[in-house]
Amino acid sequence: MIHDVSDSFNISLSARSDRVRFRLNNNGLVPNGVGQDRRTPVVLIANYEPNPAVSLTGFVGAEFNGSLKLETAAGAVISHQSYDTAPIAGFAFRMRF
Repeated sequence: MIHDVSDSFNISLSARSDRVRFRLNNNGLVPNGVGQDRRTPVVLIANYEPNPAVSLTGFVGAEFNGSLKLETAAGAVISHQSYDTAPIAGFAFRMRF
C-alpha cells in the first residue's frame, strides 16, 4: 500500500511472510542438517525523491511470529523455538550518475 504525499514524497506500508531454509555444515551439533528461520516483517517506509538522480529512503517496523527450527539431514526435527518480536529500522541513500 503506497500513499503519495507529494510528487517527490511517498509513504508505504509493507508486510510479508519470510521463510529461509539453509544447509548446515558437516561440523557441529547437527552435521549436514537444515536450519529454518520464519518471521513476518511489517514495515512503514518513507521515500523522498527530489529528482530522478537522488532518493532517500527510511523504514521502521518489527518482525513478528519469529521461529527457528533445526532438522537432521534425514528431516527429523531436533529443535523448534519461537523468538520475541524484534524491531527493525534502516536508511538508504541513492545517487545516480
